[in-house]
Amino acid sequence: MLSNENIPIGFKLFCATPELRIRYFAQANCCVIIFLLPFIVLFMGHIFLLFFTLYEILNIGIVPVMQEILQKITEYWIFPFSFLLLGVATSHALWITFGITEFLAVDDSLIVIKRLLWMSKDQEVTRMNIQYFQQVKDGGEGEDSFPSWGLELITNQKKYDGNISIPSWIPESTINGMIYKKIILLDKQSIEKSDWLGTVLADFYKVEFHSSEKRQ
Repeated sequence: MLSNENIPIGFKLFCATPELRIRYFAQANCCVIIFLLPFIVLFMGHIFLLFFTLYEILNIGIVPVMQEILQKITEYWIFPFSFLLLGVATSHALWITFGITEFLAVDDSLIVIKRLLWMSKDQEVTRMNIQYFQQVKDGGEGEDSFPSWGLELITNQKKYDGNISIPSWIPESTINGMIYKKIILLDKQSIEKSDWLGTVLADFYKVEFHSSEKRQ
C-alpha cells in the first residue's frame, strides 16, 4: 500500500484510494541554479533598464526618448531578443526552484496541474486515451554534464490525421513519440523519481511503464 514513508524526496501522497492524489515540489539543483544565476542577474538588469526608460518617458516625453533610441538603434535592436532569452532562462530557474506539479488520478481520467507562484496550467487526459507511461533521459548527453530523467504520458491521440511512412529501423518508442501526442509529467529529475511515479501511475491505470534503457 502506498504511503509517504518510502517515496522519493519532493513527493507527497495525499490520497491513495479510491483516487490517487500526488503532489511534487520542485527540488532545486544547486549546480543548475549557479549556472543560471548570471542569466537571472542580466534579466533583472533588463527590467531595471525598462523601468528607467519608462521613467524618462514620463519625465521628458516619449518623442525625445524615441529619438535617442533611433539614433542608437544598433545598440537597442538586440534588446528584445536578449530580454526574451534571459526571461526564458529566469522562468526555468523559478520553475525548478518553486514549481509544484499535482497529479490527480481518478477512475476515468488523469489531471495534471502545474503551478508556479500565482500561475497554473491544467491538463486532463481521459483513461481511454492513456496508452502508456515512458521514462526518458533528458540530460547528461553530449555536452550536457547534468544527468537527468523525465516521465512522459503517451496518449492514444494522434498528432495529425492520415498515415505516414516511417522506416522500420526506428525504435517503436520513438515512432510512438512522433505519431501520438504526449504530456510531460516530470523533467530534469533524478532517475528514481520517474521510476517511482511511472510505476505508480501505470499500476493505477493498468497500463505499461517503459523505463529508460539509459540508467546512468
